[in-house]
Amino acid sequence: MDRGGEYISNYLRRFLNDHGIHKQFTTRFTPQQNEVSGRKKRTVMEMSRSMLKEKHLSNEYWFEVVECATYIMNICFKF
Repeated sequence: MDRGGEYISNYLRRFLNDHGIHKQFTTRFTPQQNEVSGRKKRTVMEMSRSMLKEKHLSNEYWFEVVECATYIMNICFKF
């Protein structure tokens, strides 16, 4: 979240608090900080492709596989 204003609504704050989600903001206009989120996104996509290929699934299961890969990353890399 780059403090651009689109993620600072009261509705979103309540939603995050209600679900125990901790938000972290980055400094505006610093592409260096986008590298971390870019790496995480690539990791999720690579995990998803690997899972589809390993189980010989078609792309119609893409959403479910991405959801599963994200869940696995969140469980494994909590800090």
